[in-house]
Amino acid sequence: MKKIIFIILLAFLTLNSFSQTKENSIGVNKQFHTADTTRTFGLMKILNFDNSIDSLLKFWGTPEKNEAGHIRWTHIEISNIGKDLNILLTDGICTMENGDMTCTLFKDKKDKEKKLRELKSNQSREIEITITNKDGKNIIDSKAKTVIVKTLLENIVE
Repeated sequence: MKKIIFIILLAFLTLNSFSQTKENSIGVNKQFHTADTTRTFGLMKILNFDNSIDSLLKFWGTPEKNEAGHIRWTHIEISNIGKDLNILLTDGICTMENGDMTCTLFKDKKDKEKKLRELKSNQSREIEITITNKDGKNIIDSKAKTVIVKTLLENIVE
């Protein structure tokens, strides 16, 4: 009887501690090119995407471009990554059909509201962040830099 109680208690504690583990909210996507690999960072498992965008706006300040679907900051410095960086945030809806994913950026506030209101089961909101140098070239070129940016973004949006 003691063994059964011990096993049940152990199972309960294991499941309970597992369910409280923090889930990752930033995904890393790799786009392979002939001479380079660009890493982009996707906001995932976010309760409120617009609050996350507001947090990024507060952290990095006034962007050069701020439209539904596109926000671009220039001349940004990220410790241990670089100075005079460009950050591009794209925001839209991705649709999964027949194993293919197609993403469409929001055109304006009205388009965003309509698409979010009419979201289908095979669609999801997708926010992606790309960081490049001032010339638009990939700057996140190592696992260490990927971890730095991912950690920074997790701290900003959570």
